[in-house]
Formats: sequence, C-alpha cells, structure tokens
Amino acid sequence: MAASKRVYKVEDDGWRIPEALWLRFAPLIPKYVSPDPLRRGRPRADDRVCLDAILKSIERLRADPTESAWARDCIVWLYRGAWQEWEPEEIEMAVPLSPDEVVRKRMAIFKHESQKDRALFPGPTDPREFWQRAEDRNRATAKLYDMLGLAEYEAIEGFVRWKG
Repeated sequence: MAASKRVYKVEDDGWRIPEALWLRFAPLIPKYVSPDPLRRGRPRADDRVCLDAILKSIERLRADPTESAWARDCIVWLYRGAWQEWEPEEIEMAVPLSPDEVVRKRMAIFKHESQKDRALFPGPTDPREFWQRAEDRNRATAKLYDMLGLAEYEAIEGFVRWKG
C-alpha cells in the first residue's frame, strides 16, 4: 500500500491566526521570518506554510485602509535557516552577535521543540545538530565580513528585506 502524500498549504481561513496575532502584537513582535529556499520549494514543508500564511496576512492588512496603517510601514526581514546564508551582496541588514548573544541564540534554539535534538532533515552529509549549523553559519558570515575589512564580531546574522 503506497503512502498517501499530504500537501500542506494555506487554505480558506488559514491566514487568520497569524493576521490576528499581527493585529494584536504589531508593535511588539520581531518582524522576521525564515524563507529557506530549500524548503519553500517543497509543498509539504510546514515552515513554507507558515511563511505563506504570514505573508498573506501582511498583504491583506496592507490592503485594508481602515485598520492597518502600521502594516503599510511594516518591514519584514527574512533570514535563512541553519543550512544556508545569504550571499554578502544580498544582505541588507547584518546584525552582529557577541559571544554571549551566540549562547542566547543557542538557548532560544533549544527552546524550539523541533530543534531540541537532531535535525529532522539533516541532509545526507552533515551530521551536525541544528544549533551547531546555525552557529557555524553565523560565524562564517562574521569571518567573511572581517575578511572584507569590516568590523570583527563573534558572529553575524544576515537579513534581507521582503519586497512584497
């Protein structure tokens, strides 16, 4: 018996939950999401569904002139997951991380239920845990910035502005 394929997508009112959260916490929440291109191309990826719901809700809020003036001014910063970083010429905001902030980020990753142990889809050739990949990626970005003659930091998280 063949396994059925489940396709995840934002249907019907699936965007209402993130929209309600945006309306409730608009000035308080960080406005960045992860559009990992490796997963965005996979219709079954749960993070793709989340990203689609968030972007759909922002687009709807921007189109509503009665309740969402903040949404038109909202900047959404995109970051990449643990496996991939933006190219240096793509990065529009580089956030330096101190050694203590690297540890705080690691602790935040540990609090995320799906990242506590081994990565669910680690790839065939990379045995590192999720937090190790994230730290290595952030340190590599910092080293690249240092090699380009910019300030030296423990790690750097790169962001790109969503153009939607």
